[in-house]
Amino acid sequence: MDFTTERSQNPPVTMSFFYPIPVALSLLILRILLEKFYFEPIGIKLGLEAPIIHPIKNRKGTLSFLKWLPHISINSKVYYLSTLLNFSENFGIESSLKPSKLSKFSKSIWQLIFFTFTFIAGMIILWNKSWFWNLKECWVGYPHQNLTDDVWLYNFMNIAFYWSLLITLLIGTKKKDFNENAIHHSVAILLIYLSVNCQCFRIGTIIIVDLSVSDIFLEASKMANYLEYNKTCTACFILFTIIWIISRWVVFPFWIIHNTLFHVPKVLPINLKWYILNGLLMTLVLLNVFWTVMIFRVIKRGLTEGDIRDVRSDSESDD
Repeated sequence: MDFTTERSQNPPVTMSFFYPIPVALSLLILRILLEKFYFEPIGIKLGLEAPIIHPIKNRKGTLSFLKWLPHISINSKVYYLSTLLNFSENFGIESSLKPSKLSKFSKSIWQLIFFTFTFIAGMIILWNKSWFWNLKECWVGYPHQNLTDDVWLYNFMNIAFYWSLLITLLIGTKKKDFNENAIHHSVAILLIYLSVNCQCFRIGTIIIVDLSVSDIFLEASKMANYLEYNKTCTACFILFTIIWIISRWVVFPFWIIHNTLFHVPKVLPINLKWYILNGLLMTLVLLNVFWTVMIFRVIKRGLTEGDIRDVRSDSESDD
């Protein structure tokens, strides 16, 4: 199949809001299998300890549906079920079964793989697109633009990924930055959905690539932190901070948002789509402010106490 084939825009190509959810559930299953059979064994080989399962008291009716699993103790059933999606508090499991360094390390590997894939695939797809190098061309011929299969599939996989993060967040235990993550995942889903359905997929695809690159080094920093590789953690965190500033505070506001706020009104009539798009982008800016404050707290702590750890990983809110 030729993934650069242009899709006919008569009628315009659309993406259903809930259609990616089955793919999101498939990603969750894939993540669970990879974590339990590949990522956790890697973590154990690198020195992380597997959590100890302590006897627990079965809440009435809560765990009865697990009885059909043969040859597995009830505590093991609860542990594996709870750690898959951070259900520890929901099932009344003791604190020793809450997300361990091993489970968080495994989740960071999953995140790192997907964000790396997102960035590399995005760069490959966009490299030969003239509108990637000149944002003004994102609006040439709008709204009668042809959406190629590779761009459509790229957006589809990313919206499915953020659906999987949102589902995990909602059914898992609530952490300190639950609200910020819920807003971020929801905005990401809405932004991708609207960018495709409102024919703003060019600028939307560029946004995905720009916002994904710093998360690669964030997850690498977390992994090194869990393994107590202090020098590696510090190096990855420094790279993360530099790329975060460039992508989130240079490219995003002064290149992307400047284009949508000031260039678009010069070439297109202002309508509701324009307000919604920029409203979502400004919401991301506010979230960037929140997380940037946290990053500089880490930097301050590193300079004063010699302890560089990402406060976002301390919150145990990683999906």
